[in-house]
Amino acid sequence: MNKENKTANKADHKKAYAVLFALGAVFFLIYAIFGGAFSQGEINKTFFVLCDASFIPAMLYIVTGLVIVIANDGFFDAFTYASRKFSYLINKDYEDKLKKDEPFHEYKKNRHRANVPAKPVLLTGFCFLVLSSLCLLAFYKL
Repeated sequence: MNKENKTANKADHKKAYAVLFALGAVFFLIYAIFGGAFSQGEINKTFFVLCDASFIPAMLYIVTGLVIVIANDGFFDAFTYASRKFSYLINKDYEDKLKKDEPFHEYKKNRHRANVPAKPVLLTGFCFLVLSSLCLLAFYKL
């Protein structure tokens, strides 16, 4: 049973990486096509556009991954808990909800039972960042 869970987990990670790389490639191709990377006469300008095209998904993934890491650590828990309590005050039957509501430490424990993994998002972002760095090096060498 444990081996089955590990293989299912690896398959989920492979699927996550494939989806993230495909989405990043779509961003890359859209920017490269509209930026004129494939219609440029000069190779230097082509590498410049390719550098920009790979930098955009890199930064999107890295920033998203960092927000996931911060959210998994519980930085936003106080804000979400407070907004939920405030929404109870707006509703008509807030007294019943406040009586049934869990304390903050229970809310935080229940909320972090299943964290979203940030590793696939961050690694995909760093791969696009490496591609962007290689295009930047080629831009300055040519």
